[in-house]
Amino acid sequence: MALVDGTQKQHFMGTIVLQKTSQFTKQRSVIDGQQRLATFTILLKVLLSLSQDYWPKKSPRLPKPKTPPFTNLLWNPQKHPRFTASLNDGDSFTSLLKDLAGLKSQPYGQVKNCYDYFMYEVIQYVENTAGGTKPVRFQKVVNAILDRMFIVEIELSSADDAQGIFQTINYAGVPLTAADLARNFILGLAKKPEDQKRFNDDYWQPLELLI
Repeated sequence: MALVDGTQKQHFMGTIVLQKTSQFTKQRSVIDGQQRLATFTILLKVLLSLSQDYWPKKSPRLPKPKTPPFTNLLWNPQKHPRFTASLNDGDSFTSLLKDLAGLKSQPYGQVKNCYDYFMYEVIQYVENTAGGTKPVRFQKVVNAILDRMFIVEIELSSADDAQGIFQTINYAGVPLTAADLARNFILGLAKKPEDQKRFNDDYWQPLELLI
């Protein structure tokens, strides 16, 4: 909670690489940074869940009372998720956004573990930290996450070599496995997000479970 207390001024989440799927749509494919976006989305969902108990009734940050600012970060005006993840436990991620009861019924999974961890840490801070009321402490958490966490976004055109850029960016970091490179290359052949999801769900994930 160093970011909330102010001992850490900012937190750099890393680089997110996006690629346009078409000039006629606002949708983007995530070339690099899916785990960071998924983790941040889970954190926003935790804040939204806890806002029912801790969100102040009036806040100078909001045009209307009782409207958490992170709601619009999770869904667009058409009520569609702003980010969907092609994770091994993608069903859990879908449950996270649409049906928390479904997520809580799953005993295992990275999405559920991440949700439970953030939920515990935020509640511990709000309930047990000295100074101010619980809504004030919760507001400090929200402000820190929305104002002091940042990323660098790189957007590629549909003509850019996404696979080559992905490998270059990750070359200096944790070594990518052959499976990581193969998955990214194969899914990159599908230009439409729905096709990428279908390839991942129907072919790649079952293959990973067999290896």
